[in-house]
Amino acid sequence: MTGLGCSTEAVSKSHDSTAEAIEESGPPIARYDTEEDLFRTDCADRTQFGGDATHENRTCAASQELRTRISTAVYDPFVAQEVADGGRGGLLVHYPMPLTRRDQLFMLRKSGTYVPCDPPGSGQPAPCGVQNNEHIHWNLVAYHNHRGRLSERWTYASDWKPFTAFGSKAFEQVFQAALGRRALFVPGLGGAVHVVDLKHGREVRRLDPFGTNGLDASYHIVSPLTVDAEDNLYYNAVQADAQNRITRAVLVRFGANGSDRMVDYDALTPGAPAPIAAIASLAMPAFCRS
Repeated sequence: MTGLGCSTEAVSKSHDSTAEAIEESGPPIARYDTEEDLFRTDCADRTQFGGDATHENRTCAASQELRTRISTAVYDPFVAQEVADGGRGGLLVHYPMPLTRRDQLFMLRKSGTYVPCDPPGSGQPAPCGVQNNEHIHWNLVAYHNHRGRLSERWTYASDWKPFTAFGSKAFEQVFQAALGRRALFVPGLGGAVHVVDLKHGREVRRLDPFGTNGLDASYHIVSPLTVDAEDNLYYNAVQADAQNRITRAVLVRFGANGSDRMVDYDALTPGAPAPIAAIASLAMPAFCRS
C-alpha cells in the first residue's frame, strides 16, 4: 500500500538525574565527548517506523545470530489479559518499533490498570478490554547501551490514547514516536505531538495543529509519526463524533521552522470511499524521499 508523499521544504515523568548521576547510581553508561555526540546518526540507526523517512527499512548493520540475551524489559504487562479478550489466542495489539541512535534506545512501556472483560472476550461489561484505556498509560523509556548493558535513563509519560471506534475485536493502534535530529516526537492526546528533550526526557514544546491545547479528545493520531531529513514532521489524524464516527481526516505537517499546515483528505482524494472503508489507508504513515 502506497504511503503519502511529502516535500523537504507532551505530560513528562523524568528522572531529573544527569548522565553522571545515572552512572553513579546504576549500570555505567558511556560519556559523550561533546553535546553533539548525543545527536549524531549513522546508517544503522532506526529513527522511526520503517527505519527512516522513506520507510524502506534498509540498514547497513550486519545481521547477527540470536545467541546472547543482552537485556530484558517488560513493555506490556497486560499481554495475558489482552490475549484472553482478543479471542482464539489472538493478541490484538500493534506494537511500535523501538527507536535507536548509536548507543541509545527508546521503546514503549505500558503502565496503569487493565480493565478485563467478564467473561474474557465478551466485550462486557462495556467498556472493557481494548475499549477501556482510560487507566492505561503509554510511555517512552530511554535506555543507554554501554558494553552490552542497558541502563534506563528516563521515562516520558504521554497522554496519547488509541482510537477505539472499531469494536472490542479491533487491533489497538500503534503508539509510534519518531527521532528527529535533536528531539523526540511523541504522539499525544487530541491530535497533538509532544517534543521531548533527548538528554533528560523533558517536554520542550507541544505541537497542537487543532488549537485545542490537547483538550479536544475527538481528534486522534492514527499513524506513525514521520520526520524527514530537515526535521519536518508529518502524520495522519482523524476527528470523530460522539458515536466514534469519523467526520474528518487530515494530513498534518509541522515545519522545522515552526510553521504548521494541514490538508483534509476530502481535498486530497475527492470521491474516496466512505471513512470506515478507508481507515486502512489512513493508518499508513506519511513518507518522504528527501
